Amino acid sequence: MATDACVKRIPFFYGWLVLGMCVFVKLFKVFGQNSMMVFSIPAIMEDLQISRSKLSVLFTIGTMSSAACQPLMGMMVDSLGARICIPLGLCVLGSALVLFGTITRHWQLLLAFFALRGCAMGALELWPNTCLGQWFVRLRGLAMAVQLSAYNILQGFIAIAYNHSVHTHGWRKTQWIAALAPFALILPVIIIVRKNPESCGTTPDPPLKPKSPPSSTSTEKDNGTGPNETEMHVKPTTEGELETQAPPSPAASMDEPSTTLKQAVKGPMLWTVALLGFSLFCIGAGSDFHLMGMISEIGGTYNLASFVYLPLGWTVAFSSVTSGLLIDRHKLTPSHGLALCSCIAALCAFGATVCSTWWSGITYGCFRGCSIGLYYTSYPVFVARVYGRKYLGSVAGFVQMFTTWGAGIGPIVFAFAKDYQGTFRWALYAFCVPSLICAVFVVVFAPAKPVAVGNAGGRARHPAASKREAYSQLEEEEAP
Repeated sequence: MATDACVKRIPFFYGWLVLGMCVFVKLFKVFGQNSMMVFSIPAIMEDLQISRSKLSVLFTIGTMSSAACQPLMGMMVDSLGARICIPLGLCVLGSALVLFGTITRHWQLLLAFFALRGCAMGALELWPNTCLGQWFVRLRGLAMAVQLSAYNILQGFIAIAYNHSVHTHGWRKTQWIAALAPFALILPVIIIVRKNPESCGTTPDPPLKPKSPPSSTSTEKDNGTGPNETEMHVKPTTEGELETQAPPSPAASMDEPSTTLKQAVKGPMLWTVALLGFSLFCIGAGSDFHLMGMISEIGGTYNLASFVYLPLGWTVAFSSVTSGLLIDRHKLTPSHGLALCSCIAALCAFGATVCSTWWSGITYGCFRGCSIGLYYTSYPVFVARVYGRKYLGSVAGFVQMFTTWGAGIGPIVFAFAKDYQGTFRWALYAFCVPSLICAVFVVVFAPAKPVAVGNAGGRARHPAASKREAYSQLEEEEAP
């Protein structure tokens, strides 16, 4: 396959440019998330004369119904690629923001919530992650961590500007101003993003320079008689000796073990990860939505919320980069990262019931940030390693359907717990139990190697895959 001319002109690995575009895509989808919409809610209630309970019901229906589309969105990105899907999602997001600023009836509000939540929690969350999963394998953890860190740090500045615009220009004009960002990003995404590295004649990850063979080969190379180091890959032979071969072709790299969604749902692991994500998102969305009520329940002041969110973005960035580096260096497995995330989330659930002072608020924010960073770094790497790259979008979309449901169900369950039990703590504890059980299951039964049973056509595994694994094992053995 011929190398793409644009990719060929770049003096460094093209995946870093793709990573930069994915950061901006994630950043602009924030206009459909709770962290931004919360600034518009009071003005919307007053303008449309709608009660808080009815607004919450419409918001939940829009979120839950958009979640049902997640597997379809995953299949779209597997088939069409991120270069087509992401601009389409940006176009829908911009149009939804324009619609959001013109609504006059309640049913229009439901449609706006469906489109905004479908983009923010669904398409523009899933498609950039899938794109990075295609472009990075060896450095996948680091790529996910960089994307998450940049997004969490930069969204704070967008929140300040968004809140200022709501109070200065009104909530309707703010939506129209916000719509300019996704529309402006469409053309750069079309120019820069590619479906996968194989489609433009390259392979995932920056090229890894093989380590020098024994000294005799080095002497030959110095004399100009030995082969060029950059044109060779090293693999162990059956006798345990080193031998060289040409690097695998881009076409062969996509022939790695991959599992279709139909195959994946037949095993318990995918359902376990989906239930784990559902429980964690119920805890996170419920505690965020009712944070003020939880603080007042234990005698804290409303100013305490600022201490909770103060360290959140920075701890998310720190934990995601740290866990990403540890995963890439094989010091932390993705399954252990998910388990650690569940344990920290359970600790946060307990801490939310006793968080009444400024220092406890900062501590809660730090632990909550660590839990978020661990999940968003470990989960994409886990799914890609276990189920392969070829059908990554559809498999990840299935899991994301459950996490989006959790984000919609959590606030309602917390509200019922408060209304009928008089406290939020029972809802917090109830969701901790399945998340911890799933964490144990993931650690104990997570496969050491991909569980793929072959490609879609049932072909045998390509020999280049085993050669690359042998080379990776050789690297690990020689690492200090």
